[in-house]
Amino acid sequence: MSGDPELLFYRHNIHDLMEAQRQQSAQAVQRIESNQLLNTPTEDTVSKIVASFHFDIPVLHRDQAEADQREGQVPVSDYFSRDYDGGAGHPTAHRHYC
Repeated sequence: MSGDPELLFYRHNIHDLMEAQRQQSAQAVQRIESNQLLNTPTEDTVSKIVASFHFDIPVLHRDQAEADQREGQVPVSDYFSRDYDGGAGHPTAHRHYC
């Protein structure tokens, strides 16, 4: 449904992303000209490749977390009414508000 909220970390598989980055970084190394590779310190080459292909992963600071508390309606979807393959499940599936 288009009205459903987008789930975090749902669109892509992290393993596939990591493998793609690994392959792209290896290809970037292969494209470096041999003279440049020989004349550049290894640490500089590695730093450049890492800077280009690293994952910038957010860090959650639980000790700095803040929450606002208030009452309101929250949509609750009956996920058990769907088949595991993502198809429509039981015909009596409902959307409830708590």
